[in-house]
Amino acid sequence: MRGTEKLHPEVRRRAEKLVQLAMERFKLEVQITETLRTAEEQAALFAQSRKPLDEVNALRKQAGMAPIDEARNRHAVTWAPTASDSFHGYGLAFDIVVKSGRQVDWSNGCDWNQDGVSDWAQVGGLAAECGLEWGGNWTSKPDLPHYQAPQGWTIASLKARGMVAGRTVTEVLTA
Repeated sequence: MRGTEKLHPEVRRRAEKLVQLAMERFKLEVQITETLRTAEEQAALFAQSRKPLDEVNALRKQAGMAPIDEARNRHAVTWAPTASDSFHGYGLAFDIVVKSGRQVDWSNGCDWNQDGVSDWAQVGGLAAECGLEWGGNWTSKPDLPHYQAPQGWTIASLKARGMVAGRTVTEVLTA
């Protein structure tokens, strides 16, 4: 899902601040591409690069997602096999893309503002100021588009509390 309305309210505020600061400081247009994920969406994304294209696209169709081509199926999107194993599953994480008009560039060296510095690094450098963790800082499997604000939760504590993936923490706690 793309809508920020499905993020935890505090995570939404931080995401909006990140988008605003990227434009103000670096003249970079940031678009939020993923927020809360359902079990079906997470399964489809996890299958990418791990399953044959026809299986991936069948899962994507089941999740209401557009099909992908063979080139996109060569790249892993997530390391979490289920929505309950990802902060996306609880509305505590989001992904972005840095774009120029309608063009996007997913490469590590993306430099739309032509200042000689990776746009991913520039936006990622704003994460701490916004109260976010940036996936680009992870040492084992960096995830440049990923940002999260667990709000003191861990995946284990969310599961232990009986949180249901595909519903935000806010929805569960206020139900």
